[in-house]
Amino acid sequence: MVAVESLKERERTIMLKQWLDQAACRGVDTNIFMPLRGENVKVTTAKKICGECPVRQECLDDSLRQAQQIDLHGIFGGLSKKQRDGVLRSRNLVSARSGVYGNG
Repeated sequence: MVAVESLKERERTIMLKQWLDQAACRGVDTNIFMPLRGENVKVTTAKKICGECPVRQECLDDSLRQAQQIDLHGIFGGLSKKQRDGVLRSRNLVSARSGVYGNG
């Protein structure tokens, strides 16, 4: 089981690196994506960069996966932590409803 997990983690790392190479934020000061409360200019700038990014969805998906393990602050995939938490709550609600009502 450990070997399977490390293989999956290695594959995930390779996939992550592949889309990171295409990210619009590559080479941009990462502090822009980690605004403190009230730093609205950073939020607007980060979301603008994300909005033009060809791998925005991959970034968002990765941050949503990571959110199950760690508390990610900042802008990822164009969404703030609060917005990503909302996406996760919506997905959990849909999953819960699918379990109650069946698959179709």
